[in-house]
Amino acid sequence: KTYCSIFASPGVLALWRAMHFVAAPSACLSASISFAISTAHLSRVGALESSASRVVNERSKTWPFCNSLPVIVAAGGAAAVFARCCRPDRRKASRWAGLARCVGGLPVSGASIPFPSNIEAVLFDIDGTLADTDPVHFQTFVDLLQREGVNGGDPIDLAFFQKWISGRQNKLICADLFPQWDEHKVEEWSDMKEATFRERSSSDLKAMGGLDRFMAWMDAQNLKRAAVTNAPRLNAEFILGCIGRGSYFQEVIIGDECEKAKPDPCPYLTAMSRLGVQPENCIVFEDSPSGARAAVAAGIYTIGILSSNPAEKLQKVGCSLLIDNYDSEDLWRCLDAVSEKRSSSFQSA
Repeated sequence: KTYCSIFASPGVLALWRAMHFVAAPSACLSASISFAISTAHLSRVGALESSASRVVNERSKTWPFCNSLPVIVAAGGAAAVFARCCRPDRRKASRWAGLARCVGGLPVSGASIPFPSNIEAVLFDIDGTLADTDPVHFQTFVDLLQREGVNGGDPIDLAFFQKWISGRQNKLICADLFPQWDEHKVEEWSDMKEATFRERSSSDLKAMGGLDRFMAWMDAQNLKRAAVTNAPRLNAEFILGCIGRGSYFQEVIIGDECEKAKPDPCPYLTAMSRLGVQPENCIVFEDSPSGARAAVAAGIYTIGILSSNPAEKLQKVGCSLLIDNYDSEDLWRCLDAVSEKRSSSFQSA
């Protein structure tokens, strides 16, 4: 039991699984980094101790020496070296790593995920990503929170909005700002807030710059697509309708309808499962730290759109590329490379 709390960390579970499947070097390295971070945060994983114990006990039946931490660390290093030569199946390791993060792990900030050479699906957040909705959300919160006496009755500023509101579920926002409210009050206030947002934005919402061009490229490449959002379904469908994309997406994943919402990776894992794709064949567009954290934790190459949050915040949570809109030259250099590779593959076939 000495190392029970250590094994509760998804980073160690990922390392353990990487050893079992002889994962690719990148998976072993990622798991090792997660291991280092996890050991520095042992106090945060006590709730998973019983689960960790089951992992240890199960492995102990097969490998009695597994209770030795030095042996485990050495084995992890050996697995990474061995994987350098063997190039095994990456999908098992990536699926386990995503699952491990989904059950309570801390994603590694700034993790390096390569741009996929073979894109099969594109996943989008909605607010601030497909449409520039944050100005309307911001003013709606300014008015309603001032009415409730939040911030001493003074209007909230943009920094307050980005810290406590942007990209988060209504119930989490209310839990922080109105801890005294019961569930019924939270639901009632949230419904009123969303209705106010829809009323104010009905004539003002437009698609983000370059979105139509990018989606035309997606159609030409025959890519799968999903919208993944923490917004209520009514809002999600309303926004998609306003920008003329009401029936465009094969899947619309709502955080409130998943086991966990963003920043947990579960909504993105759900989207990939329904589309039948793997993380290494997807890209995600996000505008908030909460959403970007979820996408990175799911193992997906994440592109941050600078519509509502500063670049450093999105970089900190692991966005690999930052763009102002879908006309970004940096984005299209990546897309042109993908198109060229696909064209070459078709010609050689």
